[in-house]
Amino acid sequence: MKPSALIGACVAGLVGALVWGAIAHFSGYEVGYIAWGIGLIVGGGALVFGGGEGGAPTGVMCAVVAALSIIAGKYMAFSWTVSSALDEGVREVYDEHVADATALTGVDLADDDAVRHFIATRGYSEKKTARNVTDEELAHFKVETAPFLRQVNDENMTFEEWKESDYGSGVVEFVNAFAGARASFGDTFGGFDILWMLLGVGTAFKVGAGGGTRSDTA
Repeated sequence: MKPSALIGACVAGLVGALVWGAIAHFSGYEVGYIAWGIGLIVGGGALVFGGGEGGAPTGVMCAVVAALSIIAGKYMAFSWTVSSALDEGVREVYDEHVADATALTGVDLADDDAVRHFIATRGYSEKKTARNVTDEELAHFKVETAPFLRQVNDENMTFEEWKESDYGSGVVEFVNAFAGARASFGDTFGGFDILWMLLGVGTAFKVGAGGGTRSDTA
């Protein structure tokens, strides 16, 4: 087996993994049969860079490279998909915050009843009615939340600026921690994923081994 065959297989595997991750990132879906394609281009890459010389050792090398490339591609797809979902979730909180900041401009902070109503209806308390909002919640909103909402509105705060604020960074940290507790790369592997992976690895071996007639054991 020529060293150039290994280089060709690795380059093809890297390209395949990146393509898989990119498709998942931009489409929001994982396409399992790309694993089969990765196996094909890994075997083909080894033959092209190796001058068409195949054989069992080349096939085994291609199978290993294909397996690693498929796992890497699936992991990138998983990571980018989760990252996009997290960013979307954080942006939804930002949009709600901006809407709250706009709505707060019509509220007299000296009017406790009006503030309690705002707190209850805008979700700043678990209480569903204004009369059940506690004095502690009222005080915290006036001292901590309301000034920041006014700042968001007055400065027309962008999404990036909001994420860098204490409130926004807290939301990002909470969402990441929540998602981290629920998301698991291992849980993304199903029966079809394993099937496509086996097909990809098998294809890589077959293409890589069948490219030449010369025996590597002679």
